[in-house]
Amino acid sequence: LGNLRIEAFFLAGACINILYLIYIFYVKIFQFNLNISYINKKEIRQFLSYGFTSMGINICLFILISSDRFILAIFRNIDMVGIYNQIYNIAQISIVALFSIYQASVNPVLLEKMESDSTNNNKTLSEFAYKTVFLLLPVALLMALFAKTISYLLLGKEFRDAYYLLPYIISGAFLYGMNHYLTLKFKFKNKLSILLLGASIATILNIGLNFIFIPRYGMVAAAVTTTISYFILWIYYYLKSDIKYLHDKSYSRNYLLLIIVSFLLIGIYLIVGYFLHFDKSAIISSILFAIFLAIIYFILTLRINPFYSGLGKKGK
Repeated sequence: LGNLRIEAFFLAGACINILYLIYIFYVKIFQFNLNISYINKKEIRQFLSYGFTSMGINICLFILISSDRFILAIFRNIDMVGIYNQIYNIAQISIVALFSIYQASVNPVLLEKMESDSTNNNKTLSEFAYKTVFLLLPVALLMALFAKTISYLLLGKEFRDAYYLLPYIISGAFLYGMNHYLTLKFKFKNKLSILLLGASIATILNIGLNFIFIPRYGMVAAAVTTTISYFILWIYYYLKSDIKYLHDKSYSRNYLLLIIVSFLLIGIYLIVGYFLHFDKSAIISSILFAIFLAIIYFILTLRINPFYSGLGKKGK
């Protein structure tokens, strides 16, 4: 796209979407039969209200995700934006992709349960939220611990030095993924205004923090401020929601055990690194070490494993 820099990425995406819409209308994938007698003013108001609110939420989240790159380009240089974007993409193709795949796979069952047994929605969402934490917490933790190894495995030489950003980005992505169950309940109860207000607060906070800290701290500020914004967004939704899955009596002790085991894994990692001078750039040994830590995690949490067929008790 000519001499454009990072703007080309977003303009290219817009062009692709426009061409796709033209194709849809050209091949008539969807048939639209408009009849003025079918128009209901109440339904139109509901449609416009839902549509514009959803659009506002998506715009806020888009700005929240991408604003740090533009502000980096303003105060630093485009090379730094490229490096930051590459590190960010690792999170997108790893932990974010895993969240998306897992949630897409469980959504049919989850939505069916919520529709057929609306009185137990909170219990259902708490169950699925716990399963998500149990499954993806060790993935996020290991990715954060082995950030340097991942950079050597997936990135070119010019991008590897920024591996220290990955733990912050992974943390923010994990919190963002856990918002799925809170936002789902808001949508079921038609409380989109809460979603919009939360997204607006997080976005404004992120932009403000970026302008304050990026000029001085560069990429570190971009990663940390985005993580803080995701944390504030999660806190806001959690407090506004009646789904207090962290306080659910069926799972609260389990969450505590998961935290303890996570700190234990961090401790083992630090001890091995300090006494054995573990080379984080050695890919094979790092992969074996990560597998070893994963095995420890699943052994120590076997009793509360929601996917273990012999459990059925969820640690009660």
